[in-house]
Amino acid sequence: MRKLLSAVAALLLLVAAAPVARAQTAGHRYFVYFKDKAGTPYSVAQPQAFLSARALARRSRQGIAVRPRDLPVSPAYLTQLRAVPGSPQVLYTSRWLNGAVVACDSATLVQVQRLPSVQSTQLLSLVAPQAPRPAGAVASIATPPAPATPRATYGPAYAQNQLLGVPGMHEAGFRGENMQIALFDAGFPGADQLTALQNVQQQHRVASTRNFVDGGRQVYLRNGHGTACLSTIGGELPGYYIGTAPHATFHLCITEDIDSESPVEEANWLAAAEYADSVGVDVISSSLGYTTFDDAALSHSYADLNGRTAISSRAALGRPGWG
Repeated sequence: MRKLLSAVAALLLLVAAAPVARAQTAGHRYFVYFKDKAGTPYSVAQPQAFLSARALARRSRQGIAVRPRDLPVSPAYLTQLRAVPGSPQVLYTSRWLNGAVVACDSATLVQVQRLPSVQSTQLLSLVAPQAPRPAGAVASIATPPAPATPRATYGPAYAQNQLLGVPGMHEAGFRGENMQIALFDAGFPGADQLTALQNVQQQHRVASTRNFVDGGRQVYLRNGHGTACLSTIGGELPGYYIGTAPHATFHLCITEDIDSESPVEEANWLAAAEYADSVGVDVISSSLGYTTFDDAALSHSYADLNGRTAISSRAALGRPGWG
């Protein structure tokens, strides 16, 4: 009977884990750089094909031209890549670095490197991300009494907000209205349930969600660091806590995998930044940084921090030769 119960329990665990397991992808992670963007159907003259109206309006307002580096990677190159024996999986692409993050084994990588469209490849990670842990229960908070003073209104957030001049900005009517903020972090468990963030949810001010670690759009799981960071901006529960921009609209992106440290997280960050640019985000909030990885051979040395080596800084610099 014990063996039977164990077998049944194991089967139930497998069934429960099936949706998550399908989202995971085995194999090493590599960045595949393409030589050019030849044959692309996209044009800088028609940016509306790959950038939103809000993104174009922001660029116009800030004097940021649409350049060849903004063009999506060549669809023909992606077709060739997916057709390689061994079936490499394209997890996502990068407009700015003209490449793709691919999951495959080392034997398949050799075939990928032989493609005439491929310039080079870079190892990002030797392990796939672990299945995300489910979010725990979120404690409820009773409705606070009406605050008597501005200090009481902000609760424990008053000191940090006062340091930044936030109360004065709020009094002047600047609470984040019409601003879109993207947060890149390790997860946002409970952010869809917390009382202090209920205004964000009820007013539909989570404009989008993206999970660049597991794939898909579920972000209310994994590590709570992102929830904490979101609360410092969007939290609003007078008498307990008020964030810096409680009336802003948010895009929540998981880019960080707390179970491991590898350059694939930089690539996740890059993909999120390109996504944020494409939807017209005004501000990116990202309490993340990368220098030391589990595989010491992949870690950044001091010399690497020159603005031309790390994936994130190369994304800002752009690649010579194609704009």
